[in-house]
Amino acid sequence: MPSKSYIDFLELLEDVDSLTDTHFHLSKGKVGRKKLGFLTRSAVVMLCAAWERYNENLLLESINIILNSNIQAKDLPITIKQNISEKVKLNKNNIYPIELADEGWRNLWLGFAINDTESLHTPNSDKLNLLFKRHLGILNYSTLWIGGSSVKIDNFIKVRGEIAHNGGKSKYVRISSLKKYIDLTTDNAIEIDFKISHLLKDQYNIPTWDENYHRTIEKYIRKK
Repeated sequence: MPSKSYIDFLELLEDVDSLTDTHFHLSKGKVGRKKLGFLTRSAVVMLCAAWERYNENLLLESINIILNSNIQAKDLPITIKQNISEKVKLNKNNIYPIELADEGWRNLWLGFAINDTESLHTPNSDKLNLLFKRHLGILNYSTLWIGGSSVKIDNFIKVRGEIAHNGGKSKYVRISSLKKYIDLTTDNAIEIDFKISHLLKDQYNIPTWDENYHRTIEKYIRKK
């Protein structure tokens, strides 16, 4: 099994696939606009939500794996330690410094990461780079993506943003474009999952997950 985050991503893709299948049946497979933009727009929104949730879940899953390895604070990357310290300094709660004592930093690290994932909302390369730098010490997270994907992912997120703000008045999303977005996010989720697994193994010498990847959830359900 790959990461739990990837399995969750595939489960969320089922709704996107259902919308794509509905579009095919209603259009009878013929090219051209069939006033079915509401389906492709809905699918883009669902796909973006799956992409956002995948990255958020992967960050938290990785942190939990590291914490379960009994790592010590001194062994964390400097960017993680700096982020925890800065957040403690900025918080007006005077008991935070005490909570850092002993193993308290563990709860603070995970808690700060959870707070930042909950306020993400726009999963483009800039936002994700900052999130993974602060909480996992990866200086440029998007370099783990397939080459050239940052611009494509960012454009996809912009399309979602336009739909969220303008609804049916947003630019028409062709089914061919939707399928490219599905391939883009799925291919990158696989690439990221594989590379994060190796990063955790190499940097922390801890086991992660099996790196066997399929593009549909059915492949994993049958293996249970």
